[in-house]
Amino acid sequence: MASPCEILFYGLESQEEAQRLGKVAVDEVRRIEAKYSRFNHDSVLSQLNRDAGERQPLDPETFGLLSFARECYRHSDGLFDISSEPLSRLWRFDSSNDVPGAEDVQQALAHVGFERLKFTSTSILQPRDMTLDLGGIAKEYAADRALKLMQEQLGSNGVEPAILVNLGGDLAASPHESHWRVGIEDPDNHQAAKLSIQFPGGGLATSGDSHRFIERHGKRYGHILSPLSGYPIEGAPRSVTVMAANCTVAGMLATLAMLKGEDAEDFLEEQDLPYWVLR
Repeated sequence: MASPCEILFYGLESQEEAQRLGKVAVDEVRRIEAKYSRFNHDSVLSQLNRDAGERQPLDPETFGLLSFARECYRHSDGLFDISSEPLSRLWRFDSSNDVPGAEDVQQALAHVGFERLKFTSTSILQPRDMTLDLGGIAKEYAADRALKLMQEQLGSNGVEPAILVNLGGDLAASPHESHWRVGIEDPDNHQAAKLSIQFPGGGLATSGDSHRFIERHGKRYGHILSPLSGYPIEGAPRSVTVMAANCTVAGMLATLAMLKGEDAEDFLEEQDLPYWVLR
């Protein structure tokens, strides 16, 4: 997942049980990464991108993720678009990357547009010029899946131990009366917490641009890109953290709030969920 990951247990009977459950979770996270990473040439996602232009079979899990991506696209009025990979390729946000020219941005935008993607529960027809990227969904989905499988392994034996899955700061945790204490990173100091909150369980996810940005000609460009304009979102918060029933939903809402820019807080108020915005 290209980030530090950890699993925390509270109330297990033995270290052996923690190792057994941990292996279940790690195997599942690795399975999802292998299946949906666009950097893995053997992944299902890479296969879809390679054979774009031809109708291809679709398995139930991939159909579920694409259906969720479609809801994100609609809920965000087109701002959350898993076909915007050409823009990510153009804006690399490393020391060698300069601000792309307007012509390059327009050329990249010509290949973006989720509405052009056609799929059913069993097949997909992806435009030949389209590249899909599930990076904005897969990590949160993997956190939820890892937690679910560990809970199934525990079964029902009286008082349930508490489990927290942390994949690069995106959290999925079992409900427990002993709330987890979670720090929200200071955007200006990655080694310190700006806020400390109580997390009772469910999902908690943060979206922000403090780790990926460039500064050119006195202007700061964060990595949250608009698939409508082709440029970084103007007026976006430094970070948005959302608490929801699961990590997948929390991550989607945190990202959508970033994409709303100056209107992030108004969008989050409408969701009626706990949130924290740092500007």
